[in-house]
Amino acid sequence: VKPVQSALESLPKSLIEAGQSLGKNRFEIAVFILIPNVFKSVVSALVLALARGLGEVGITLMLGGNIVGKTDTVSLAIYNAVYDGENGRALILSVILVVLSLVLFGFINFLERAKK
Repeated sequence: VKPVQSALESLPKSLIEAGQSLGKNRFEIAVFILIPNVFKSVVSALVLALARGLGEVGITLMLGGNIVGKTDTVSLAIYNAVYDGENGRALILSVILVVLSLVLFGFINFLERAKK
């Protein structure tokens, strides 16, 4: 939410005022003026949420439990592998998670550079 909020706050108020002066309603201003201007920030926020969600263990354990085969996430698979003493499997899953995180954060960095 924060990246989108800051992107919306950084937009000049004159864009909204220009839309209003042209007779556009709030929905049209949002769809045709605001969303196109903050689209990359929205995509960045979604990718960031995905990256953070991949690494969450605590909330998954609290809300979904640790039911093997039903509430599996990568982070829970790492947790279960360490708990079962399968350190090799845990290491492989950790490396996969790190590589995926680096790719996602690289994509966010690319989007930030494209904005400027």
